[in-house]
Amino acid sequence: ANRHEGDRRTQDQWDSSFRSLDLHERGHVQISLDTARDLERSLREIAPAATCDAVASQAKVRAEALNARERDRQVS
Repeated sequence: ANRHEGDRRTQDQWDSSFRSLDLHERGHVQISLDTARDLERSLREIAPAATCDAVASQAKVRAEALNARERDRQVS
């Protein structure tokens, strides 16, 4: 259906619904951007280690924690 083919009331309802959906989806985008920023900050804080595996292990732990937090925020 074409929005412009509906009557004025239908167009207004569609516009309102679309604005609400757009705002909602922008919230998801912001959560993802916040998580990316926090992950970058967290990875930069990893102290030097004797091996690459030790650094990778710390990075994995931090990334998993932040990803879990993001999943919780995305569905809340």
